[in-house]
Amino acid sequence: MKSTREKDKKVVKKNKILVIYDRFLKMAHFVATTKRTLAKGLARLFRNNVWKLHGLLESIISDRELQFVIELTKELNRMIGIEKRLSMMFCYGNY
Repeated sequence: MKSTREKDKKVVKKNKILVIYDRFLKMAHFVATTKRTLAKGLARLFRNNVWKLHGLLESIISDRELQFVIELTKELNRMIGIEKRLSMMFCYGNY
């Protein structure tokens, strides 16, 4: 049988809240998380708590830096099976 100290070490305390707000439905989702959660973890939280109910995001407003939002979007696309097919368009002449 495990002691109380061993059990307490495995408990991860949630100290932040991920807020996802739907402006159209005027509905918010609040998901408990930790300060150290990376883009991959937030993508998983979004997929498990919001995407299954409402689908994809139309826009993202974040208080994190741009690189974090890019990583979050990449990971979320990977998790739900969206394949990137980037193309380059070249314009020649005057337009």
